[in-house]
Amino acid sequence: VYAPNAAFAVDLDYRYDIGSAGALDFNVSYNWKDDYYTSPSNAEKTKQDAIGLLNASIGWTSVDDSWLVSVWGKNLDDETQIASLIVDPTQITSESYMAPRTYGLTVTKTW
Repeated sequence: VYAPNAAFAVDLDYRYDIGSAGALDFNVSYNWKDDYYTSPSNAEKTKQDAIGLLNASIGWTSVDDSWLVSVWGKNLDDETQIASLIVDPTQITSESYMAPRTYGLTVTKTW
């Protein structure tokens, strides 16, 4: 119950040293999971289709590791799936969806 029959994840990281300017970090990750049900009854209404999620980022780290600037994207294929689904005894459903394709910039300074 609740667990897909199969799932896998691939995470690729690469760091390119740019000398006294720091380093560039590249990341691509892909996570896939088979279909599964969100309720113990395995009702067809609660079945979630198989899904694959692609995320990526490119970051720069200063040579002294005090600065990190990263541009990232999540759910790059813009997959749509229910993140939470509740079916009450009267068969009324309450659902929320996972985030759509999102992009962002993260800037971190450490002392």
